[in-house]
Amino acid sequence: MKPAIKRACLLGTALFSLCASAAQAAGVLVGTWDLRGNGQLAAVYRDGANLQVVEGGSTRNYSFGNVVWSV
Repeated sequence: MKPAIKRACLLGTALFSLCASAAQAAGVLVGTWDLRGNGQLAAVYRDGANLQVVEGGSTRNYSFGNVVWSV
């Protein structure tokens, strides 16, 4: 296999893996809200018994003991 094709395949595989893991880690989008009142929207995701709040490049996680709830 030519080196250029091999590099392209490896790069494509790496990018796919990164995108797939980011989507997996995010969970299910519940919604976006201005949670701090600063005009910046935060995305809230449900991931099992956790809520993940993603805002401005940072992520905060909140755990719940009871996982029997729905939105």
